[in-house]
Amino acid sequence: MISGDKWVDTDAVRNFEPLIRRLDAELEDETIAIVQVFHGHSDPDHGAVGTVEKRRDLTEKGKTVLSLLQSLRRLRYMIEIADARINAERLVNRRLHV
Repeated sequence: MISGDKWVDTDAVRNFEPLIRRLDAELEDETIAIVQVFHGHSDPDHGAVGTVEKRRDLTEKGKTVLSLLQSLRRLRYMIEIADARINAERLVNRRLHV
């Protein structure tokens, strides 16, 4: 429950969006460079076999912003899952009590 005795739901998640957008912009400002990292191996017959991942090289502040952004996105996801489960439970309960 949150203030006003209301369940945290997907309406509350919408309040995260402006903050997530702001942190995304901040992350861009704190990016020193975007580097490519190769994950794989060199095959004598086929050459490089693997994938290339683009990774941000961040300032110390950028690392903190990234951590906060990841936590906020994880929280948003957990709230969406909880809201879906609560709605499903309500639906099942209504059908059982009819």
